[in-house]
Amino acid sequence: MIYGYSNRTLNEYGLQELREVTLSMTPAQLRQVASFLTEMANQMETGALQGANAHRHLTTVNPGWMKEHPSADIIVTPARAKG
Repeated sequence: MIYGYSNRTLNEYGLQELREVTLSMTPAQLRQVASFLTEMANQMETGALQGANAHRHLTTVNPGWMKEHPSADIIVTPARAKG
């Protein structure tokens, strides 16, 4: 399961900026998340994950995750440049 504490609400849809995230998982589940995050970092570096709306869902990349965790997804999007 994924838990977190909110810092603030970012938009009208209820998106939260979190100040803390807790991953309560087995070692195998944690490795799945780590593998996903590593692959997303690789895609960012190669330019495969870029653009204003670029993002990837763990549930899409690893459909087995959805079966085990139907209410928990991890989504990666490139950081936006501050300026």
